[in-house]
Amino acid sequence: AGQLGLYSSGEIYFRFGSSGSSGTTDDCNKDNDLILPAAVLTFITVPRGLGATIYFNHLSTSTTAHTVRIVEV
Repeated sequence: AGQLGLYSSGEIYFRFGSSGSSGTTDDCNKDNDLILPAAVLTFITVPRGLGATIYFNHLSTSTTAHTVRIVEV
């Protein structure tokens, strides 16, 4: 995919990485990652140069779990 269309029911931290498994340096970190606002349709270009497989990692900014809808474009 060249772009992702994202819609989240609440604010989430997000980042792209070369690993999608838990416990790696690609996990979301509230001190370093960007925030996607709640209830806004956002299109983000998938970065190149991270390797053959690129993961979109996201994490709620609160203790509440949010629904995130993702569409590849």
